[in-house]
Amino acid sequence: MKNILIFLLCSFITSQIIAQPFEKKQITNFNYDSRGASFPIYPEFGSSFFVQPPMFFEARDGSYSNIMMINYNRDSDIFSSPIQITENNYLNVNPIAEGSGFYPYNKINLIWQTNENGNWDIAIRTLTDSTISEKKILSSSPEDETTPQFVLKTPWQSSDYEIEIVYEKSNSIYLYQQKDSIINNKLIFSGNDSVHYFQPTGAYSAPWAPSGRLYIAAVYQVADSISKIVYRYKSIIDSVWSDIYTAFDSGYSQIPKFIQYSEFPLLSLEMKIDGINRILFFQNLDDLGKNQFAQPVIDDSNVSTSDLKSILYRYITYKDRMEVLGNNRYFPSISPYTFKVLKNDSTYAVYLSNYSSERFLFLTAVNDTRIDVGNLGMINSSYISYTIWEDSSNDHINLFGAKRLDPIGDINDKIIANNYILFQNYPNPFNPKTVIKYGLLSRDYITLKVYDMLGKEVSTLVNEEKPAGEYSIVFDGSNLASGMYVYRLSVGNNHLSRKMILLK
Repeated sequence: MKNILIFLLCSFITSQIIAQPFEKKQITNFNYDSRGASFPIYPEFGSSFFVQPPMFFEARDGSYSNIMMINYNRDSDIFSSPIQITENNYLNVNPIAEGSGFYPYNKINLIWQTNENGNWDIAIRTLTDSTISEKKILSSSPEDETTPQFVLKTPWQSSDYEIEIVYEKSNSIYLYQQKDSIINNKLIFSGNDSVHYFQPTGAYSAPWAPSGRLYIAAVYQVADSISKIVYRYKSIIDSVWSDIYTAFDSGYSQIPKFIQYSEFPLLSLEMKIDGINRILFFQNLDDLGKNQFAQPVIDDSNVSTSDLKSILYRYITYKDRMEVLGNNRYFPSISPYTFKVLKNDSTYAVYLSNYSSERFLFLTAVNDTRIDVGNLGMINSSYISYTIWEDSSNDHINLFGAKRLDPIGDINDKIIANNYILFQNYPNPFNPKTVIKYGLLSRDYITLKVYDMLGKEVSTLVNEEKPAGEYSIVFDGSNLASGMYVYRLSVGNNHLSRKMILLK
């Protein structure tokens, strides 16, 4: 069954791009190039906890660049004037940030690469609501230390460390962990002049999958035009690492990335064959090493896709009631995501959400545009997210963005619209069958469909006119893999969606 994302995207590209549902906003307009926009990740509850949440980017001027911060005002929908995080004539690039803690201990750790010491080092500053700490060199040696990435955490799996990143040094991959003054710097993939590992990524799995694991993946360079994605893991209850396994080994494979998309981390990657770059993803970590389970974001051999980014925010149901999953807690979630498309020599930023079927494309003149998506908190019972990309104006490269609002909606065991009701499935989690209940207040033509978390339709349960009344239908997931699924009730142009977990 075709991915609905494929149909909508292709129909957008082949039709006129002029009429875009979301108006794009120019974020920067300075006498330097603004590049590499980056939003903080909020792994604990997903939502930004700052009064004016930040975004970071590189201000490039000639042979040097500095890291800048822009705050966002939710009430006025305005990005403020930039604040300089670094102020020197060196290269400061690739900012990444992670938020942690709860009020009044809210903080964001900001990490970037700097060459101020003559080679690449990793620097850090910590932001609270009102202060920014002094810069520190997090990891420094005579060799270049590059491509730092925070280890991704799940809602249930917090880390014992205040800072936990993976990075590249001397063709090898390291895991850096810090708590107070205690630092662990673990070699994960050992390379040399002939064995190259690069582009690391790391993530925790859910505690029961199985017993909780820490995964680290990277690219292993086999030859000039051949590479594969490899990974190792260890249980969170011991320090013994597994052997090195292959996650994916077709074409030229690169840019592995654990992403926030549902309650479980997904591993995405990019594969290049005959000049076409394609984003693939493994929906279940148990499928790593099985190329046939790597699904394309867009199944079109004429379209190049890259730069997949995703966020995850969660919300609590009625009276803070949480679904119990074993001895763990389940929070419903929404996952806006974005990526880049190159087709017919044109480049587009694509903005989507697993909550609804809305997809938006924005044309850019910058072919190597970099994209990010960020959660900027909540307003009027909706979560605000922005996707940011780069386009040209005033003879410079500037940042542009588009906002979307995803309603929280799920405040009770049922969602009530104008003339229909959608209930939470029962049982949930389920294996392999569950009951979905809905009600109609008037006769209407309806559809009830089930999708996976990347928008692929897996089942049509109802597609017909129904009289007013209350209905229930059994959904059988025997032929599906464990994971999160969305069921969606559509009446005319109105839609309601809920989530369910298949746990085998």
